[in-house]
Amino acid sequence: MRRLTALLALGAALAAAAPASAAPLHVLITNDDGVRAEGIDALARAVLAEPDTRITIVAPASNQSGTGGRTTPGPLDRFAETTRSGLPATAVRGTPSDSVRVALEDVIPADLPDLVLSGVNDGANLGAVRDNSGTVGAARAAANRGLPALATSQGSGSPARFEDGVAATIAWLRANRGSLVPGTVQNLNTPTCRFGAHALGLLDVPATNAFDLDTLLFAAGQQPVCRATGAAPRDDVRAYKQGYSALSPIRP
Repeated sequence: MRRLTALLALGAALAAAAPASAAPLHVLITNDDGVRAEGIDALARAVLAEPDTRITIVAPASNQSGTGGRTTPGPLDRFAETTRSGLPATAVRGTPSDSVRVALEDVIPADLPDLVLSGVNDGANLGAVRDNSGTVGAARAAANRGLPALATSQGSGSPARFEDGVAATIAWLRANRGSLVPGTVQNLNTPTCRFGAHALGLLDVPATNAFDLDTLLFAAGQQPVCRATGAAPRDDVRAYKQGYSALSPIRP
């Protein structure tokens, strides 16, 4: 009996000393193209496939591209919906920033996310045009509530190569999930390269506020050739032009 008691006490002591298993990373996923868009569905399925990760999807009921950080005062209508492939989601009749507010205040107020991902957007959000982006607006709305956020966009194409944008986002997630900084926003833009080429990989670069010809062309949907020139890109527009997935910190 004494031996059994001692073994039980030893087992209890070992269990108490063992480190607690980390809770799964909770990711809120939103966008500005709407809850039924291709990009958010591809991203959600990829994030859900990551180990020790769970997701909540709350996104606009319809396309809200170009709404920036606009918000709607007062209560907003929301309803159960699914993504294109059938993942459960909540649709909000409002802007991307509204969707973040509804998620945090009404859908999951007692289960706040560890990270907010906004995208994958259909079209790049580079240079001065990013402030008009609902994708970026949603990420900023999350950061302003103290959460880390990433806005992720795929350059336009026929069709857009969403798998490249998803791959770049997952690479970022794997590299950063253990060191997320509250209240910060990263902006990721992955090109859909010409001639069937793939993006060259993630590159950390400063964000520019330029409103030059390259910025306008890429915002209008021009696809870069994706050929590194050897010269180090000085900003997100130049990195994107050379074919990189351009990753830049931006103001919340």
